[in-house]
Amino acid sequence: MMTRGERLKQALRLRRWTIVELARRSTASYETIRNVIANKDVTVSMIERIARALGVSPAWLAFGVDVRKMKRCPALSVTGDPLDPELVAFVEDVQRSCPDLPIVFTPSSD
Repeated sequence: MMTRGERLKQALRLRRWTIVELARRSTASYETIRNVIANKDVTVSMIERIARALGVSPAWLAFGVDVRKMKRCPALSVTGDPLDPELVAFVEDVQRSCPDLPIVFTPSSD
């Protein structure tokens, strides 16, 4: 499984963009993009902004989940903290891409 940084580098290669070009198009700083590549913590809004500039799903960039393939699933089962901003952003991304996909949420037990 690829890391978030590897997915970002792959998207940059496919677009034939440099980090500087992505920074310009996403209005994220060069350092922020380097942090994503290094798998360091960045805000959900930054992941969304970078993903939008690259034309990829934020769920794919953050978690490696291709939401287009979920359209064939009977439902998405999500387990975790309902207040976790990354989890909330992931679920919202799935809902935007697959509005008819039922989502079953189970709070984590910890």
